[in-house]
Amino acid sequence: MDNMNQKEAKWQAWLASSYKDYLIAVARFCVGFFVYAWGNTVSHSGMVMFIGYLILGAPVFLRMLVSRSVGALFFWRDYEVVTTYDDGRKESDGGAQSAALQVLLWIFMLFFCLVIGGIIALLRLVWLTVKSITCYFVVKEKPGFLRSPFAILIAGVIGLALCALPARIGKARGEKARTEISELLSNVTGKTVFVHVPTLKLHAEPSGSSSVVKTLSNGETLTAVGELSGLWLPVEQGWAYAPFVRLKFKENLISPIPQKEYSHQGILSVPMKAKDAATGSPITLESGTEVSVKNCYAEGTKVRTFVEYNKVLYQLNDGSNAELIVPKE
Repeated sequence: MDNMNQKEAKWQAWLASSYKDYLIAVARFCVGFFVYAWGNTVSHSGMVMFIGYLILGAPVFLRMLVSRSVGALFFWRDYEVVTTYDDGRKESDGGAQSAALQVLLWIFMLFFCLVIGGIIALLRLVWLTVKSITCYFVVKEKPGFLRSPFAILIAGVIGLALCALPARIGKARGEKARTEISELLSNVTGKTVFVHVPTLKLHAEPSGSSSVVKTLSNGETLTAVGELSGLWLPVEQGWAYAPFVRLKFKENLISPIPQKEYSHQGILSVPMKAKDAATGSPITLESGTEVSVKNCYAEGTKVRTFVEYNKVLYQLNDGSNAELIVPKE
């Protein structure tokens, strides 16, 4: 009987300790995952995502960080580099290379501990779930429901369900932003546009081959006097090449060219080399060829342009050549 009582007491002690550890682990996991999801889908902040991951694996991370066993993985030694010249002179770097190497190794160790800590924290959560439920079924005198691991498990499931909230908020904000951007791009007349390249040439006609009427620098502003015509935006004093200018949307600068479901017919004023967007096969599109411009955007001063010809999508080798695609009347 005493032996049975001792076993019961042992299981009860395990159940009590595992209940506390399990509760903390589930709470930490839910909070950390919620913060990570918020950073990923709402604030779009890498720092917030990092903080969320840090919450998930902080205890394991800190233990590993101060553990001698982890430090022993990086068995560096302090040293100095001494250079001896032919005339007998010696010069020492004062241990600079050793110090630099240690900094790099410490950074690597921090990253290593953080990644491993998050993985171990997740495995520990699974282990505590199994351990707590096993102890609950083994003990004869079972605690009330609120003190049982099932209450924590249910709370954890609810907590994880709440972690879907940031995704919904992010989706709603994204849809709202897309709607507002669509409304902005549907009527740009009278709007202020910003030069987004080091040098922007205003042309007399919507073509890069037409005469230049004015040159502007990065950050200068213009006023749109009409709607987008192909890849060209009519502004005061001339036509601006749309990939090189931006409209202000709240605190961001956006391209006046819609990125989705965008298409306009144009005619090549010069021959242009391109490649099949799917296979990479080269092709030369002759002057006078009618194409459908499907997408055009600038990455700094580099422009990427995709056109459709004979129902095949091509990428122009020189995206800036799109300046020479004249809008079809």
